[in-house]
Amino acid sequence: PLLDLAMIFDRSTKQIWAVGNAVKIIARSNIIKGKEVSIPKNEETLRLVRLFHGEPSASPYKLSGNIVTISTGSALESSMDSILSELNIK
Repeated sequence: PLLDLAMIFDRSTKQIWAVGNAVKIIARSNIIKGKEVSIPKNEETLRLVRLFHGEPSASPYKLSGNIVTISTGSALESSMDSILSELNIK
């Protein structure tokens, strides 16, 4: 059900946020093909992102279409203002 929900959100272009290991969920829902994805530093997440044709990024966060990925909780804290600014959210 969670993977289906991610696909429904993606099809309707709703924002999808994934922090840390939650990136694995959006990878498994097969919605990251050709998109840059910020990932935590672990092999399993890297493998899944590559398996589902995402482009792993070393950046603390990445905005790619309607998908926002953030590598860690601390990256979320330090990058929140930048992310909101890029999304034109005040």
